[in-house]
Amino acid sequence: MLADRRLRWVLAAGVAIVFVIVVYQPGLNGPFVFDDLVNITKSDAPQIDELTGRQLLDSAHGPFAHSRPLVLQRPMARLSFALNYYFSGQEFNNFNFKITNLVIHIVNGFLVLWLTCGLWLAWIRNRPELELLAPSAASWQWLPCIVAFLWTIHPIQLTSVLYVVQRMTSMSATGVLAGLAIFVLGRHWCDRGRVGGLWIMAAAVVFGTSLGFVSKENALLLLLFAGLIELAFFRRDRLAHIIRRRLYLVYAVLFATFVLTAIVVLIRSDFILALYEIRDFTLVERVLTQSRVLFMYLGLIFGPRLSEFGLYHDDIALSTGLFTPFTTSFSLMGCVGLIAFGFYALYRRWLIGFCIIWFFVGHAVESSLLGLELAHEHRNYLPSLGPVIAAVYYAYRLYLVVNIKKAVVLGFAGILVLFSFITYQRATHWASIETLAAFQAAWHPDSVRSQIEYALVLHLKSGDITDVYKTYQHAAKLSRKNIVSVVRMQRIVSGLMAQLDEGSLLPIAPIDEHKNMDLLEAPLVINMNYLKKLDKLIELEISHRLTHYAIDSESIIGMMELRTCLASKFATCPPSKRVEHWFQLVLERDSLLNGQRKVVLILLAQLRTYIGDTETALSLLRSALPLTKSETPIWLEMLSVYRSVKDYESIKHLIATVERDVVSSGHLVSKFLTAKDILLKEAASYELSTKN
Repeated sequence: MLADRRLRWVLAAGVAIVFVIVVYQPGLNGPFVFDDLVNITKSDAPQIDELTGRQLLDSAHGPFAHSRPLVLQRPMARLSFALNYYFSGQEFNNFNFKITNLVIHIVNGFLVLWLTCGLWLAWIRNRPELELLAPSAASWQWLPCIVAFLWTIHPIQLTSVLYVVQRMTSMSATGVLAGLAIFVLGRHWCDRGRVGGLWIMAAAVVFGTSLGFVSKENALLLLLFAGLIELAFFRRDRLAHIIRRRLYLVYAVLFATFVLTAIVVLIRSDFILALYEIRDFTLVERVLTQSRVLFMYLGLIFGPRLSEFGLYHDDIALSTGLFTPFTTSFSLMGCVGLIAFGFYALYRRWLIGFCIIWFFVGHAVESSLLGLELAHEHRNYLPSLGPVIAAVYYAYRLYLVVNIKKAVVLGFAGILVLFSFITYQRATHWASIETLAAFQAAWHPDSVRSQIEYALVLHLKSGDITDVYKTYQHAAKLSRKNIVSVVRMQRIVSGLMAQLDEGSLLPIAPIDEHKNMDLLEAPLVINMNYLKKLDKLIELEISHRLTHYAIDSESIIGMMELRTCLASKFATCPPSKRVEHWFQLVLERDSLLNGQRKVVLILLAQLRTYIGDTETALSLLRSALPLTKSETPIWLEMLSVYRSVKDYESIKHLIATVERDVVSSGHLVSKFLTAKDILLKEAASYELSTKN
């Protein structure tokens, strides 16, 4: 009998795994997107060629290696990217990266199963009046299975799987779920009078938080999740006196740890405010907007619609006041009301209270005060578990008390099929950048990033240049601070002017040159005088945006694109003096963060190197040195400048001067040493050739 039960469990687990793989399969060969580029494919860190301690340590550092301690750079997730790269034949194999994410997600599904088994058992054991809800042992076995399966296939989880960099989210959740599952096990031991359960609980919190934290800082919420589980599922009055007293001591220590951590964060609140320097919204505006965003998330969880999902949600209107938009006040009152009801339900020991507070605790970091972007679906990876548990539990209660049990079962089966279908369809859209961009642009017409991405896809497919320009123009209208869209407009205009100038493109009939033009409304007309007017308007627009709006990561991306364009000597580039003027406008901004200033100085130095002005380039790089804790990247740029003019004496002098400091710094050692070996060999070869 026991063997048959185990066989059923194994078969059920196997079927569930195959089903999840089938649902996600269409997107497993899909592209790297958005933050995947800066963190993975465009980063040197994951590109290791040996499994040495030095290279593995370097791979664990992220783009903030020079300003953050290693533990705050999500080293475990970054190390996993490097291992993916190494075992994929030292290439960025889309399938290998994404199947790894899917395996982690499936593991998390089993951890959800383990955790919910422990919670359901505690719910029944500590609530004798609810034993009617568990007429057989099968109920507490299969209800957690349904919760885990529904959570795993829910369409809102897709970006945590197919958006590779969000492995940080899923790996952090692995630590939280494992820690909580072990915590619940230890708590059950306490209920049975075993003092060792207290040690298991404490160890579980430390283990889970540590394991999750090295992938993403959200794992600190494990302490709050653990306290919530205690309040909702367990009773202290039935414990032996000595165990109860020690249990309170354990919770006191854990709570004190959490409070001290919060105090440290608040003391260093300057970094919270600093994030708003690169945003076009204030802290108050973000908090107001998050009330609406949270209800949007709940809508995606309880009533998912394919057209509402997306990689980007930058089309959400900002709440600038309680009634702007008017739904802000209702959403704010709704959040406050839900939280109040959740605590009241916890007091009454209703399961809905646990589910509500779990959702809000899960969003306590990314949907609160931090100046992060307004919305991303992967932020619901753990918070969505609360609503899923509520749906399954109350559907089960309905099943037990109504006379239409078949209808309840069929309805629930329909939900499973619907969720699976939507996830499968989303995965199909993620199969290529073309389909992803097309659906994003169609379903999120007010999303700047979606429109820019779609325009790029149109351009790469040799689409009508006027349609491409019009799409970038639409993106430029949607956001007055985004410069990427206007930079792309500039490149189209510059390219057409170059073609007209060389005669490879014929102009259309003359136009009214005296007519006033609105850059964001004027059509693209292939006429030299008209294009010159557009070119001037674009120059003024980019200058205006760089002067008056927050400099964010996408502003830097636009500037990097200009740098790359000039370095490649494309005909689509604006004049180098104009680009340098834009860079100077950014450097004049008092609100520019040190990290941003450093990047802009490096980019400007590279521009000066391209035109042969090495003295100015070196001067810019020296001015960037005080802005970073690790000078290694600056030194590498200096070596590149000297190399461009074959100044090998300066290369040898710089290497001799800084080598000891680089070795002691730890980060980028292998890259510096590799550059050193290559350059010294070049120097020797150059000296030999000049002698001969």
